[in-house]
Amino acid sequence: MILLPTVFFFVGKFLNRWISIPCTRELELILAAISAAIGLLILLWTVLTQFIVGRGGPVPVAPTKELITTGPYAYCRNPLHLGALFYYFAFGTFLGNLTIGLVCIVLEIIFLLAYIKGIEEKELVLRFGQEYLEYKKNTPFLIPKIKKL
Repeated sequence: MILLPTVFFFVGKFLNRWISIPCTRELELILAAISAAIGLLILLWTVLTQFIVGRGGPVPVAPTKELITTGPYAYCRNPLHLGALFYYFAFGTFLGNLTIGLVCIVLEIIFLLAYIKGIEEKELVLRFGQEYLEYKKNTPFLIPKIKKL
């Protein structure tokens, strides 16, 4: 929650010398506040679901014991990272500006793709097999699927 966004922030600050998106500070702060609230709510919902439904947590040393397909996981396979995207945008925008916030999002997506595609999905196939493959086939990677009521 602190190390990655800090690294992303300083990369964004460096890139901000050459790339700048004009925006008033007031609008940046409003966008950052909304993004922080959304991100933290998604993160909280996801972690609580991991503890309650999956009987584990978001860290590799204490993974969930069950494949979670309910709660935020019914909408996308990576709600923790979705919440982090909102949080990192808010972090970069609050402490810097809109450009830095957007750079934080891009860097998180790169990190996310490398980690999930390189490590996490392989581990989930080993742990949950066909059940995970079916879930993966029917559930979006990151952009939530809105279900009909």
